[in-house]
Amino acid sequence: MAALGAGKGDALLVADCVTSLGGIPVALDEWGVDIAYSGSQKCLGVAPGLAPFTISDRAWERRITRPQSWYLDLGLLGGYAGEAGGSGGRTYHHTAPTGMVVSLHAGLGRVLEEGLDAVHARHAAAGAALQSGLEARGMRLFAAAGHRLPELTTVWVPDGVDSAAVRKRLLDEYGIEIGGGVGEFAATVWRIGLMGHNARPDSVALVLAALDAVLA
Repeated sequence: MAALGAGKGDALLVADCVTSLGGIPVALDEWGVDIAYSGSQKCLGVAPGLAPFTISDRAWERRITRPQSWYLDLGLLGGYAGEAGGSGGRTYHHTAPTGMVVSLHAGLGRVLEEGLDAVHARHAAAGAALQSGLEARGMRLFAAAGHRLPELTTVWVPDGVDSAAVRKRLLDEYGIEIGGGVGEFAATVWRIGLMGHNARPDSVALVLAALDAVLA
């Protein structure tokens, strides 16, 4: 990201931080990111429904002031937050999902209580343990070394194994849900997430033991 930011020129840099926020370091200003968004349901460990979002001053100045869609009218949303107009007043845009906001506040409180560096280290350790455990079982990881996320591991489905059948048994028998691939990789890779509270050694041990039992 830092390299992209350094070479962006006059372009605006947009970052998808849905899986990364709360799991690995995210330094948007340092990297020169202009717009970034995330989700509440991944590493923050909060129920889905909120999308944390940020926009730089230079991106704000270049926004479309009268967009076609009301839903992502940044001027109205900024006014709703009470900052965009500079008048101190608020613009009504929607009814706030207060329960979700309170739950996000609690989730962020847990992160601060543990310490952000400790949270990042916990995700890194869990991801490394899962990835080394999969490789020790003869499985191949999808991403090359140096390009892997600790919080989301993608692994090739072993030859001769029914991807969907394994995922169904993991869910039915062990209460573990792992994702399939997307597009051309729908049946050839698994995506295993260890995020938020699940980024712990016992979760790694459970996933590996369940895979051992099902693949046997």
